[in-house]
Amino acid sequence: MSHVSGVGAASAGLLAERSAGLAIMDCLLLRNDQGLVVAGAQDYAINHCLVRDNRAEGLRLFDCRREGELAGNVFDENGGMALSVDEPSLTGLWSNYNDFV
Repeated sequence: MSHVSGVGAASAGLLAERSAGLAIMDCLLLRNDQGLVVAGAQDYAINHCLVRDNRAEGLRLFDCRREGELAGNVFDENGGMALSVDEPSLTGLWSNYNDFV
């Protein structure tokens, strides 16, 4: 997915569940309950997204048990943690060049 906007949702601006080969790039996730929730993904990439002003977490990863990449994202003024990752999702997660404002 590229050039996606999730603005003002009462739940997650974008929800991806049980996906393989998921690529989310150049997206805006603004003023949602949660910005982006990724559950059960394998071989995923989240790059160059602006995740801002969400009421809870900016990005929540859970039960993502294979390779994952977070790069070039900006997390700004989210109500909860900017990035929430459970223990299984830490295995194989590569994260670089993200900005936490």
